[in-house]
Amino acid sequence: MKAIIFATTTKNGNTSIQKAFTDEGHECEIINPLKIALYTAEGRKHDSLYIEDKHKLKLSDVDIIVTRCGKGLRHVSELLEYILEKYPKIYISQSPTGLMKAQSKLQTGRILRLAKVPTPAMFYSREFSDFKHIEDKIGYPAIVKTAIGGSQGTDVILIENQKELKLALRGYLQRDKPKPVIVQKLVDLGDNPVSDIRVLVFNGKVIAAMERTAVNGSHVSNVSQGADTKEIELTKREKQICVTASEVLGLKIAAVDLMRDQEKNPYIIEVNTNYGVKIQNVVEVDIHKALVKSIVKAKEERNYNDFRTEYRTLNQSAPPHYKGVRLTSPMPFGIESPAPLSERMGLSR
Repeated sequence: MKAIIFATTTKNGNTSIQKAFTDEGHECEIINPLKIALYTAEGRKHDSLYIEDKHKLKLSDVDIIVTRCGKGLRHVSELLEYILEKYPKIYISQSPTGLMKAQSKLQTGRILRLAKVPTPAMFYSREFSDFKHIEDKIGYPAIVKTAIGGSQGTDVILIENQKELKLALRGYLQRDKPKPVIVQKLVDLGDNPVSDIRVLVFNGKVIAAMERTAVNGSHVSNVSQGADTKEIELTKREKQICVTASEVLGLKIAAVDLMRDQEKNPYIIEVNTNYGVKIQNVVEVDIHKALVKSIVKAKEERNYNDFRTEYRTLNQSAPPHYKGVRLTSPMPFGIESPAPLSERMGLSR
């Protein structure tokens, strides 16, 4: 098979994934999607993708596209939408809308709640004056973080009183380019140290799980911030909600962050479109090899791109059950899906 990795860098494990594909006897190339341009012709018969120096990017013989992008996601999403329409037989690891929705912590939380996936209460705000409402609805302790994106836990602030809340809000909202924030209720850990679990989900199956425990009183349990780590076994319920979380967001490949309260009840904290490679130093399974095998199997069994339900409207039939959780509409966002890109641009199919 022939695979393409959409990535803006050859770092972050992307070359390791490429090697895993070639080791299994497949062709694989890393392409920066931000350097791809799209030309749509009248009648759509001569549409073309171009990459650097006006070279045509040929996709007719491509079987797999794996997205590993942390920036330029609007551009990447539009490219994927076009590719899905014109090359429906290509396996794509992330749906166009899923890629965008997962970057928004607000949208992620809304979608997960619609699918009855347990998540902590949260408050989305763009105004400093909302601090009183935040106190009433969320209380303390809580976590403040950017509503869009974020990386390696560096955007996470623990607040335990009104003074700290105001400081955090000022830091995000009272600047030249204000950033909307999410204030999320901290899962009740009792006297236990702050810890979470990073779970890798590949094509509807949990591949590995790593527990990360904050050290020296830190509130951040991210590996890049010095957390202690160990491999961990999940319960059946925890595996179920992690798989559901990735599926309802339209992510075939996902890194799901989960926390357990002091009663061992699981809560989904975040769902990420990319997994960090440091988990490989903790778990026994070869995650890159597992990724390739999972994708190739899905491609061979034609078990992929079922996130096309995102393009149905609400008056159509409901989607299948997700591990016992039925969504209220084919499009988990609860709104009518957008028309295909070609229709929105006035192009014939």
